[in-house]
Amino acid sequence: MRSRSSILPLIVVAFQLIAADGTSAQIPAGRDASVTAGATFGDGDTALATTVAVGFRPWRLVGVALELAHAPKLDFVLDRCPPPLVCIVGGRVPVTGRTVSLIPHVMIELLPASHRARAYVTAGIGAGHVRQRYTFGFAGTSSLTERVESTRSSLTAAYSFGGGILLPVTARLALGADLRSLHLADDMPTPERFILPAGMLSTLRVGVRLNWTF
Repeated sequence: MRSRSSILPLIVVAFQLIAADGTSAQIPAGRDASVTAGATFGDGDTALATTVAVGFRPWRLVGVALELAHAPKLDFVLDRCPPPLVCIVGGRVPVTGRTVSLIPHVMIELLPASHRARAYVTAGIGAGHVRQRYTFGFAGTSSLTERVESTRSSLTAAYSFGGGILLPVTARLALGADLRSLHLADDMPTPERFILPAGMLSTLRVGVRLNWTF
């Protein structure tokens, strides 16, 4: 909940900047396309994650962007037999999975247009999709080697916030670093649905961003 509340000040600041920047509306709008690749940390194993985005900057300091993010390795160990239960087979099983999110963001430029570098903060709310699978030995059969597979696919709410910096390479091309925190929520987590932890998947992505202005 603390992470969600941190989005609200950014939204308030965005509207304040829009009002203050009304006199600069005649500046030509900026359009961006970007690709970000980096590592994700947090729930699941550390893995490569990629993001593609398209953006539009109707005001000098405020823009919007639609981002599609993919994290291919949502892996962890699920404890299906916590104390005081005792299991012969299938207590702790490995879970594999992946997440995809589509989130519109508000982006706020932190530096004036006279600076060569672009520093920004961003936040947004959208949708995500979680797919998870695990296979375990089932003690209720005659053979302990028999395997049972369980799969879950769920559409969830998602929100993200972060920031970064871009340095110009050419007049249209910029390269920089992007830091992003992504959270995917689940309204009704249960052991059978095995989303972890406690109905919220949270990751932190550190990546290199390639940005093209057109």
